[in-house]
Amino acid sequence: MTPPQPPPPQPPPAGPGPAPERRTTRRRWLIGLKVAVTAGLCAVLVARADWQAVWGGMRSIGVPLAAGVFLLLVGSVTLSAYKWRRVLAIHGIAYRFAELHRYCFIAMFFNNFLPTSIGGDGYRIYKTFGNGRSRSTSVVAVLVDRVTGIAALLVLGLVSAAVTYVARGDALSRAVLVLGGIGGAGALVVLVVVRGGVWRWAARFERVRAALELIREHALDYRRQPGRTARVILISFLFHLWNSMSFFVLLRFGVHASCTLAELFVVLALTNLIAVLPISINGIGVQDGSFIYLMGQYGVPYDQAFVVMLMNRALVVPISLIGGALYFAEPDRMATRAGA
Repeated sequence: MTPPQPPPPQPPPAGPGPAPERRTTRRRWLIGLKVAVTAGLCAVLVARADWQAVWGGMRSIGVPLAAGVFLLLVGSVTLSAYKWRRVLAIHGIAYRFAELHRYCFIAMFFNNFLPTSIGGDGYRIYKTFGNGRSRSTSVVAVLVDRVTGIAALLVLGLVSAAVTYVARGDALSRAVLVLGGIGGAGALVVLVVVRGGVWRWAARFERVRAALELIREHALDYRRQPGRTARVILISFLFHLWNSMSFFVLLRFGVHASCTLAELFVVLALTNLIAVLPISINGIGVQDGSFIYLMGQYGVPYDQAFVVMLMNRALVVPISLIGGALYFAEPDRMATRAGA
């Protein structure tokens, strides 16, 4: 009788494979590329500056004016927290203003000391997960906060471009108006023509359909509360009017550049759109270079625009560090360190 044969050796269980490793490598290469682009752009901007004129511009700003601009920037964080609280209230969620105010400072820390500007939004979403309704509401609230802010800035940019074009007839304002018209027409086509097709297409995919249904559910909150929704939109405009003052004060009273508020809004709308391009760390270099170039189209010399961007970046750092101090002093983090 033939003795039973041992079972053939089984192959080792399939592991996750090289995909995670490839993703990690790709991510490292992407971050490295962004660092290189950021460093290269900053080097070009610094090399082109006349540092004698730059130091003169910094001295002309002075400590009192810089302190005033710092308070304006702190006010922007405060207004952002207030708007976020109003958005959450539309969804039936109540948070103390002081709590959201602290989260906004910490979000500034993440935005300026992490390699991506969405780190702050991720932190805000995470801190409002326990809102009593759903985690998806945390995501929707931050998304609405962002989208309404961008929309308000674009509207201000388009209106300012129209005002500037009537006054100057310049090529930059005309280009903004043309691009804005094309973008507005495209958005209208999407809303009127494509929307129904999107829902029919989404019905074929469970996850996509679930996501769109979630958006529709939260959109009803805004339709049921038009007064609160209008206030959020109004706060979005007020935020950008307030936020632009830091640039305007530095331009007009710091380096004494001849620039109107309408021209500044055109430039800020464009630079914020350009900064979305994921080619540098937090838009550093890209946003600065585009601001300097576009202000030059309205007659602001390179060194004056460079000083304004440099001072604005410098004043954001202490605000971010305040956020960092608040983050590391959070009660749960302190309790963890005490337990260790």
